[in-house]
Amino acid sequence: MAVKGLYALQNGFIGFEKTGLFFGERSAEKVRIPISCYLVRTGDTTILFDTASRLAPCPASPRRSDGGFHRGRLLVHRLDSIGLEPKDVDVVVLSHLHFDHAGGAFLFQDSELAVQQDEFAYANYPAGFFAGFYYKKNFDLPGYRWRSSTATRRSSRA
Repeated sequence: MAVKGLYALQNGFIGFEKTGLFFGERSAEKVRIPISCYLVRTGDTTILFDTASRLAPCPASPRRSDGGFHRGRLLVHRLDSIGLEPKDVDVVVLSHLHFDHAGGAFLFQDSELAVQQDEFAYANYPAGFFAGFYYKKNFDLPGYRWRSSTATRRSSRA
């Protein structure tokens, strides 16, 4: 499988306190973290790695009255810039199911979604500290095709 194209798709930034990112850091100062996805095109397969956030910071107007977030589909525009639509993606690999990595999974109803079985199970019942990073609506997608057999069973529950 020869790689014909590799694309880094920038989908805005989120702010996060240094205390939650760096061991031993005691600072409420926020740092900007890029929300990125990566697309690989081969001769016969198009693979997307992560899907960004369902709500993405609006890069053109970060101080809008809605908190700087838009409900637009920023990832769809990024795909369009390289001549693709969500239906053109064969496989979506989700590194993990935090909102900033799996929030756009709903866009890919025609694709196969792949995630580790353990991650899918954990996302359904995360420890209290991590619960705020998992939004069930991002991965509880009945009718979608999951590569993991655990995900297939669990995603069809209400």
